[in-house]
Amino acid sequence: MPKWIGKWAGGRTKEDRQGRIVWVIERTVLGTPYTITLDATSEREALADLALFERNPPDFKTRAEAKSEAESGTIRINNELIARFIKHLDDKERSRGYRVNVLHYLRWWRDELASRDIRSVSLVELNDLLDADPAGRKHKIIHIKSLCSWLEKRGELPPHLNPTVALAVPQSRPEKAKRTKRHTVAEVERAYRMIGDQGTRDVLRLRTFTGMHYTEVERFAHGWGALNELPGHGEIAGSIAFPHKNGRIHVVSLDAPTLAAAKRLRARGNAPSDSHMGKLLKAAGEANGIEPLELGALRHSFASWRTSARVVKPAEGGASLAQVAAVMGHLNPSTTAIFYDGTEVPEMVVPPLKLFHPDDPALLDPSISLRPVTRGGR
Repeated sequence: MPKWIGKWAGGRTKEDRQGRIVWVIERTVLGTPYTITLDATSEREALADLALFERNPPDFKTRAEAKSEAESGTIRINNELIARFIKHLDDKERSRGYRVNVLHYLRWWRDELASRDIRSVSLVELNDLLDADPAGRKHKIIHIKSLCSWLEKRGELPPHLNPTVALAVPQSRPEKAKRTKRHTVAEVERAYRMIGDQGTRDVLRLRTFTGMHYTEVERFAHGWGALNELPGHGEIAGSIAFPHKNGRIHVVSLDAPTLAAAKRLRARGNAPSDSHMGKLLKAAGEANGIEPLELGALRHSFASWRTSARVVKPAEGGASLAQVAAVMGHLNPSTTAIFYDGTEVPEMVVPPLKLFHPDDPALLDPSISLRPVTRGGR
């Protein structure tokens, strides 16, 4: 009959029927009690197992369990698998905001599936979990399907055992059916004056004067794309060139204040998060008794100001795109534009905004260096 015989750093020891010492982990972590019988053959091995347990209690496996899982090819959505997938997204240069979003929803799946082998989970069970907690259903489905698709491509998950294949992503409403909020020029100018954080003001300026997506601004701040100064083009002081989602290199021209904002964001190496900026705008709105600015409406607002916007052309000179196409032997200049263009100075659309804050630097800071060479962004 097994009996308790003593204590060790992880809990207690007992003697089994064969008279061998068995080490048992007895711990309570964040309110959860753990009693785990180890299969270690010495106290040294037991201490090594204890170190692994303390690193990540919910995902700890005994030596026999770890060996069995490795042999069977069990796939569990645990912290280790999530970390591997997030690293994959990092290597693919997905934005930090996107990775945080993926992490949030995969942790939801981790908790709901409770260490189940994903290969044994049915489509019905996945839908039942989603029905019980429908918040964020679309994102939950997208991210677990992405994870399982990645596992398939790596050869870790056989296609016929992927329970997410038939899991349907809810259809988005057509863009025209959505009520898209537009901000007036006055609303944006007022919000800009109320924000005390320079990074947030720089993001607002870049988005309202270029129409860039937040993810594009975020990646740019991390070093993604090229930032160039363009002397000799009048109001056009510089440009940002970056890969658009359609695969082409997109170039936007900047005036001097917007170039200064771009340089500051690039120098700091990151952009304030959407949630952080949203909190600042909400607090500013509440303090002044007005409706806060919605970051998601900035791109739409930029397009809506077109009727009162100015167009600034770069300084004349140089060959036209048609002339370059003729030299390169292209029958249609559009071919040149698709595959080779991206170095020209495009026209600059100047919205009727006058963004002012007393703490904005008056001039470009010459100590902030440009990094025009494209590198992988995060």
